[in-house]
Amino acid sequence: ALALCGNETADDFAELFRSLNIGATRIGLPPHSPTYIMADGAMAITNAASLIFPGIRRSMCWFHVRKNVESKMESLKTENSIRWRILRDLAYVQMAITYEAFKSMIELFIEEYRNQAPEVISYIEESWVKHPWHSNWYEGYADRLPSTNNGLESMNNQLKISVHREKLPLGAFFGVVAGKVVPNYSEAVEKPVYEPGRVLQHADTIKATKKHFKEAWEWQKSAAFHEVV
Repeated sequence: ALALCGNETADDFAELFRSLNIGATRIGLPPHSPTYIMADGAMAITNAASLIFPGIRRSMCWFHVRKNVESKMESLKTENSIRWRILRDLAYVQMAITYEAFKSMIELFIEEYRNQAPEVISYIEESWVKHPWHSNWYEGYADRLPSTNNGLESMNNQLKISVHREKLPLGAFFGVVAGKVVPNYSEAVEKPVYEPGRVLQHADTIKATKKHFKEAWEWQKSAAFHEVV
């Protein structure tokens, strides 16, 4: 789905989510009933999703958590020697597979760095641990689902590339979307694997050989644990 709107308020996102159900009904499909929705920290998305899809669980994009923590440490001029350790250990916390594990790991993390970087830890606690919607960035919250929405967000960059990062009149923009974006995504993915012009790999063609497993094992043995993570 592609939405074009002037703002990013809760009403705008609610209309987008509502339109998904309208479109599904028109082509004979049942209404959407997602279990999870992932985004950055925008409360407008959270409020709209809760309104249109009652009971939905809100996942927090791990990439955005890390990026915001990095930016905060940059603004606080945190020592580089502490920065990489905080980001490394926060990545360990992110791999928690249950809420209980996440709670225990984040408590140990906070205890480890509270005296070394008090302002950073206070920020992490308030923004990414105690916040009711922004604390669900650990791996086990949405089991076997992506931990970031980077793949979807890359679509924005592809749109910018298609329009050469220029602001186009509405009609011209729709022409680019219909002429370039839709064929490269919606139509290309439907092509059989053997047809030329397919730009997306088929799942069955992505395979790891024994050679790959052996090389990965050799690399893992030679690398420090934090590098593997």
